Amino acid sequence: MVKSPTQGAGVLVTESHQHTPFMKTLIPLAAGWLITSVVALAASFVSPVFQIRLVLDAPSNDSEPMMIVSKERQEVVNVQKKVLLDQTALKSVGVQTDSSGHPRIGITFSDEGRKRFAEVTRERIGQRLAIIIDGQLYNAPMIRTEIPGGKAEISGNFSEEEANVLAAKIIQAIRVQANPRVLSVDQAAQLAAKLANDECERRFHSRPFRADQHIPIVQEGKYCWGGLDVGASKGLSASVTFGFDGSHPSVEVYFSTDTLLR
Repeated sequence: MVKSPTQGAGVLVTESHQHTPFMKTLIPLAAGWLITSVVALAASFVSPVFQIRLVLDAPSNDSEPMMIVSKERQEVVNVQKKVLLDQTALKSVGVQTDSSGHPRIGITFSDEGRKRFAEVTRERIGQRLAIIIDGQLYNAPMIRTEIPGGKAEISGNFSEEEANVLAAKIIQAIRVQANPRVLSVDQAAQLAAKLANDECERRFHSRPFRADQHIPIVQEGKYCWGGLDVGASKGLSASVTFGFDGSHPSVEVYFSTDTLLR
């Protein structure tokens, strides 16, 4: 019931409260469309794993303060909220080492990403770019010149293991865009622990492994999980590899003496 526009406080009563067959069909369709739209809208607010943004000289309504991840010094910068490039501009990611042996994350842009990165660096010489991975600001280098070659390195105060973890997250984000069947890092850890436990249960009637014991890293186009961890696994360790979608798994379980139990 709704108020009549001509009767003041009167009430306008509809002829029938029963839905016609058309309305019975329309309502479920409308509900389904609404749910789909809400899910799509929610997905659109998920922050990209990899972001390149601009560092501003002063705070503004279009910026947020972020601290650079560093064990040596603390620096808070004003990072513009607008994302200039994200993982959709990338073709590949890998961990490298510099001449001093420090790990770096090397990125290669796609053709479109290369053009966009060249434009960004050409137009913002003398400004700083914020390099954000998984919500953390890892570096804010000064742009000295245009970078047209389509490649860049991300340096930061991280260990080789941390660099591998960050690279794996970016790679996973790239692959998910191309193939929704790709496992996330957390899903890969869960699968790896299950495969390792299944092998242990088959041989030794024990399931000692936990997903959070190791972080999956990316090596040679595969997820790799495991390593020597005898204290947490009753003297047993495991090494598990599989494709990004969980295919072609390989499981090895071994004693602390490094005797392989294939």
